Amino acid sequence: VHAHGRRYLVYLTLGEFERRLDPDRFMRIHRSHIVNLDCVTALVPFDATRLQVELRGGTSIVASRAASRELRRLAV
Repeated sequence: VHAHGRRYLVYLTLGEFERRLDPDRFMRIHRSHIVNLDCVTALVPFDATRLQVELRGGTSIVASRAASRELRRLAV
């Protein structure tokens, strides 16, 4: 887990971690990434189907095709 400029080791699967988070604030955007939607600063086209998610602090993550569709729907 990356939070507040620090890294934490959590002994949970990502699926279990996802189930414990508020789905209105957190979204799994890739099989290995969950993001706090409040920290998203921009959605940038990456290719024809995927978006690059820009986060506060400068981190960028390419979302899966399915997550990119959901992000586009949420952004409208």
